Amino acid sequence: MTLSRYLTTLFTALYLSSAIHAQESRIRIDIEEGEGALNDARHATPRALILAVRDEMDRPVSGVKVTLTAPYSGPGVIFPGGARTWTGTTDAEGRVAVQGVIPNKIEGRFVIRATAEFQGQEAMGTIAETNTLAAEIPQGGHKSKKTLIILAIAGGAGAGIAVAMSGGKSSTPVIAPAATTLGISGISVGGPR
Repeated sequence: MTLSRYLTTLFTALYLSSAIHAQESRIRIDIEEGEGALNDARHATPRALILAVRDEMDRPVSGVKVTLTAPYSGPGVIFPGGARTWTGTTDAEGRVAVQGVIPNKIEGRFVIRATAEFQGQEAMGTIAETNTLAAEIPQGGHKSKKTLIILAIAGGAGAGIAVAMSGGKSSTPVIAPAATTLGISGISVGGPR
């Protein structure tokens, strides 16, 4: 094989390979609203799920068929019309939204499966949520970000201090330091006065 024929074969193979990869443009599903939601199952409060489909260049893809499937048993949601599956098509911005998603009355964690189909391509994703029968759900259906820090002072007294911090207003009580006094070599530390 001559060098020119070898180079022609090599370039042809590279061209065909790049053409095949160009046709295999990948799509993906982004969950814009619903991931990590804490659903009010006690009051069956309806809400929305919003997804976006984008290509590998992060461009929105319109006209994509998106199917959502909720669990058929255990904790889950019911789509409009009482169905366990819902199908819609992405708009010009690559988004699809389903309104009126209602949690069932079963408490616990679950996953909604999302499938997007477009021109022979398929993308899959999941939306993890939790149904709760608790009396109070934070606004927006999401768990509020709270941090609980516990500092234990060991020794003869065995005192403890717990401090609760929250990024926003919360009905969660703040645990006050214990009214215990700890003395070390003439230094004493006591609770609030």
